[in-house]
Amino acid sequence: MAINKILKNSSLYTFCALLQKGTGFLLLPIYTTYLRPKDYGTMNLITSITGFLSILFLVSLHGAAARYHFKYVKIKGQAVVWGTILLMVFFNSMFWGLFFILFHDFFLTPLAEGISFYPLLLLAILGTMLSPLYLLYQQWLQCIQDGTKYTLNLISNFLLQVSLNLLMLIVFHQGVFGMILSSFIVSVIFFVYSIISFLPHVTLLINKKMAVSAMKYSIPLIPHSVSGYLSVMLDRVLLNRIVGIQQVGLYGIANQFGNILNLVTSSINQAFTPWLYQKLEKKDESLSYEPIYKFAEISNVLCCLAALLITMFSPELIQLMTTEEFYSSWQPIVFITFGYVLNGLYFFFSKSLFLSYTKYVMIISLSTVFLNFIFNIILIPHYNYIGAGLSFLLSQFVSSMLALILSMKLVPYLRYHWKKMYLTCVVFFLLCTMIFFLQLIDNWGLRLMLKIIFTHSIVGAIFYLYRDSLRLFKNQIFKKK
Repeated sequence: MAINKILKNSSLYTFCALLQKGTGFLLLPIYTTYLRPKDYGTMNLITSITGFLSILFLVSLHGAAARYHFKYVKIKGQAVVWGTILLMVFFNSMFWGLFFILFHDFFLTPLAEGISFYPLLLLAILGTMLSPLYLLYQQWLQCIQDGTKYTLNLISNFLLQVSLNLLMLIVFHQGVFGMILSSFIVSVIFFVYSIISFLPHVTLLINKKMAVSAMKYSIPLIPHSVSGYLSVMLDRVLLNRIVGIQQVGLYGIANQFGNILNLVTSSINQAFTPWLYQKLEKKDESLSYEPIYKFAEISNVLCCLAALLITMFSPELIQLMTTEEFYSSWQPIVFITFGYVLNGLYFFFSKSLFLSYTKYVMIISLSTVFLNFIFNIILIPHYNYIGAGLSFLLSQFVSSMLALILSMKLVPYLRYHWKKMYLTCVVFFLLCTMIFFLQLIDNWGLRLMLKIIFTHSIVGAIFYLYRDSLRLFKNQIFKKK
């Protein structure tokens, strides 16, 4: 595959991710004007539940499709792969979708306490049942390296969704129901579009051998795929059940800011992974891994710096972008952002496990979900949505430590400067807790000036102390081949 095509497609995919996350963030002023914290919380809870259901419907078979697509050189063989997996996903989606619709009183009502099944949850489930076909079509476009069509589809889907949301909120004043209805309409439209565009390229039959191979490949990946969505869903479900849906709405706003850090760590992970795997394949002396350690170290510093900036100025941004009912949602942001910083450490420490020790990745993922649940049960009754943020931070800390310990044991020749990396996290976290004292200053102008001086001093010091490492970081990110 030509490197220029890979770079072109990578740029398109990155642009799409930035567009989706960035626009959703910038639309907060509109969403919070037309949705009260209770409504915003309802929307967040429903979205987290359907996100979990979408993983259950797909059962990681889209990964198997991408894996086996490249085993067949001829288009006919590839058509059988996609046709088999498409039918498997379709029947699985229909089965689980109808199951949750019929038995919603037993399985969904306890998760979405206070939210009516008809029409909100019903429409959300129906839309989720239709979405796998479009997701598989997008996966297929990535496999055939048609980044242009992939991007056009994603942008069209996104713009239609946003346009309908704004129409339902501003013109028809339909609130949460309008946003759920918008998602359902988009799912129907792109389901029909995917039938027209995708089905001519697949052979609609279930090849038994292919089906067995796909399930063998996908089943071990399910816990890892489910764990992330399960943690997100548990936060919202427990907040709703223990302290109320309004707290879910406030926590949802805080998560919008935390997701900025998530985008940073994910982007660094994408740049880092191919480089690490290339180095590990050589199995050279440990000295050859020093650039990797330096890259991980400076990445961690930059993530901590980003967390500091987001945390310090989040109260002012929230006041500019939302209504008064949401102003207090800045409080858990420090815990959420540093949870994502620690998730960045997990990315570094766990990557070596993905080569030959995937079962340990599954153990870490399940342990993280379990601990997140326990921490939430303990902390939410005492600290409300701040407790949910603190639970996320603690579970990510344990997750990163487990990944580090297993990596050091199973891949002993790869030794990060982990003590320095964790110390950096602790120092920056303590600096970020200054936000709770600065917010006590009543004078808005004085408070903002102190924050600017404080953050400017830290940024200047970091860029001076790490000037050599920053050059390495820049060279790796913008490396030309």
